[in-house]
Amino acid sequence: MRVLLHTLAVLAVVMAAGCASQLEPAKDMLGDVSTAMAEVSGDAAQAVPEQFAEVQREVAELQAHFDREDYAAVIADGPAVLIAVHQLGSATAAKKAALMQSLNGAWAQRAN
Repeated sequence: MRVLLHTLAVLAVVMAAGCASQLEPAKDMLGDVSTAMAEVSGDAAQAVPEQFAEVQREVAELQAHFDREDYAAVIADGPAVLIAVHQLGSATAAKKAALMQSLNGAWAQRAN
């Protein structure tokens, strides 16, 4: 019984050390995703609302993994979510550029 308790205690320490070693990379990944999302969310919500909602769901899922201390999932899924956020930014910029081009064309026609 004593050996079992000692083994369980050692296992708990090893698991805690493993979680702690993944905490910082997971926190960094979540921070990168959150920062990128904050940069694009205002315009993206209006320009590409469906894509925005999907990416927002992915970011929320990543945050939920972090809150449950599932740092391995944050580290594993984070890069794909970060790519999705960057694609959201690109789609937003493309939509805004198309809108500006359309408005400029309309103004040019009115000027003539």
